[in-house]
Amino acid sequence: MAQLFRHLPHPRRRHLLQQSADESGWNAVRDAPALMLPPERVLLYAIVRGLQPRRLLEIGTHKGGSTLIICAALDEIGDGLVACIDPNPVIDPQDWERVAHRATMIVGSSPDAIGGAADVAGGGFDFVLIDGDHEYKGVRRDIDGVLPRLAPDSYLLFHDSHYWQIGQAIDEAVTDNPSLVDCGTLSRATANEDRTESGHAVVWGGLRLLRYAGA
Repeated sequence: MAQLFRHLPHPRRRHLLQQSADESGWNAVRDAPALMLPPERVLLYAIVRGLQPRRLLEIGTHKGGSTLIICAALDEIGDGLVACIDPNPVIDPQDWERVAHRATMIVGSSPDAIGGAADVAGGGFDFVLIDGDHEYKGVRRDIDGVLPRLAPDSYLLFHDSHYWQIGQAIDEAVTDNPSLVDCGTLSRATANEDRTESGHAVVWGGLRLLRYAGA
């Protein structure tokens, strides 16, 4: 294929190279072992592709599905590094090979490991995906722990924001921190359980975006 590209007229070669990159990215969106609904996968890819962050943090990596999607978008941008925090990652070695050029795994828990992740990134984070502890206190710890490590005009993206404990933690963090601007819920797709919890229906899914407007 490399030989073919060298002998094609330049505009056509550019088109095929872009097509190849797009197909690789969409394959990651479709096939990555992420506990995300289809609209959430597409949105994660598109948000990273559109914002073009350079220093990223992922809290909660598990099987590395979201890492694969993020790195596919970064590969198309041609820039960006991801620091992943997880106390017990279970990533297939073949999947890790696909992201190792952009990702560093830090085996530990947030917020304790955030400082080390910032050292790996080489500066403040301009994009953070929070998908770790889903209990209220854990989400607040993640938010409070990451705020001092954010670059100006950066973004926080929360997965499973429909879950009541995560939603409550986000709402209160926005109220308590004037530097956080709520960009709203970007995905309304849901995965419902037939039960309640402390009087709340148990609903999963949802991506919610905050912008950090601090200095």
